[in-house]
Amino acid sequence: MSHSKHAAPTIGMEKPLFQASYELNRQVVEDAGMALAGDQMRNPPTIASIVILVAIVVLAALAGNDAVVALTILVVLWIATWQLSRRWSQIMVGRLRKAGFDTALIPNDERRREVLVFADRVVVLPKGGAPETYQRSEMRKPHVGSEIVVLRFPQGAYVLIPRRSLSAQRYNDLVRELTGSSVAGE
Repeated sequence: MSHSKHAAPTIGMEKPLFQASYELNRQVVEDAGMALAGDQMRNPPTIASIVILVAIVVLAALAGNDAVVALTILVVLWIATWQLSRRWSQIMVGRLRKAGFDTALIPNDERRREVLVFADRVVVLPKGGAPETYQRSEMRKPHVGSEIVVLRFPQGAYVLIPRRSLSAQRYNDLVRELTGSSVAGE
């Protein structure tokens, strides 16, 4: 944790801008899934279901009974996309598990993670594993949830930084550093 009395680890002589340490558990992965899913009204399946619903209304108004088959197909598609939108966060949790965050497959003594954020890179030091280094220039738009920041990198790599792994001010500073804006409500 950044507010601990221990000295921050360094890579060479460089000190990280931020250091977060946490235990990977099911709740952290679920929080990350919620952050990746984002606002339910803006996730892809919800947008698709709204577009399909508009198409149903327009087609029904223009074609009426002449388009029963097309309307039936659109209603089935609408139901499917709406169901997907309701489960979008769980789909994102599944994506995270496939990316190596399945806590059922990680021994308890290897779940500790330390994340070091430098000006040009992010380094993850998993307990019992090799360091993973990601260039910030390759980072996609960070997803900021109520309890976690999720960083996405190429080849399906993710870095998770839970809010509780830093003090409130350091977390807000981290979000500002990574996104250019502060945490909502702070």
